[in-house]
Amino acid sequence: MNMKKVIIFAVVVLLLSMSSSLFGQMEKSKTFALELSLGPRIPIGVTRDDITTGLGLEAGIGYKLNPYFELFHLALDFGNSSPHDPSTIVVQDYYSYYGRLAMETVTIYGFPLTTRFHFPVRKNVNGFAGAGIAYYWYSSRLDDPLYGSLQEPRKRSGFGPVFEAGLMTNFFSENWLIVLKGDMVYLDTNGKSLSVREDSDPTVKVKRKDKYLTISLGVRYRLGR
Repeated sequence: MNMKKVIIFAVVVLLLSMSSSLFGQMEKSKTFALELSLGPRIPIGVTRDDITTGLGLEAGIGYKLNPYFELFHLALDFGNSSPHDPSTIVVQDYYSYYGRLAMETVTIYGFPLTTRFHFPVRKNVNGFAGAGIAYYWYSSRLDDPLYGSLQEPRKRSGFGPVFEAGLMTNFFSENWLIVLKGDMVYLDTNGKSLSVREDSDPTVKVKRKDKYLTISLGVRYRLGR
């Protein structure tokens, strides 16, 4: 029995030493890092009936308490999309007198706040998984460069949990890391429907369960040395 304990202890020490050596290639303890990523924001399930796939840009800052634990990662997530059934208006061009089509778009922005656990995958490559909470706003726009706003915006917002996982590597630079990640957001939103449908009134307030998956590629810059 004692021999088994010794073997288990030796294996644990060996794994920790290997992890420490791998993490030695990556970020150190008590450091801040800036992160910037870009990728498609994909609606999941019934959310696809209200909004289409768009593009999201996320800028954030995180703090690594130790090589394994990122105490917080706070980001500003901003993007554009369009309603599943957008409103359209034909406006007359002031100069050519020809009609042109103005189509409705949707602006999305929010603040996801997560805590991350980091783990070594191989030399110069770390994985991470995180969870937290987020608040997002949606606002439709139908405007024209010449005539301005053509329709009152429809807005919706709400809280929800966010889960993320990804990989990062400093293969190219000690302080600059390449990051590939996926974020899944589950939101309980209140406001107005973004799409115009024959069986619904877009001016009536609704409660929705919005789910989005964002797959992004970005860079992470470690502050300090």
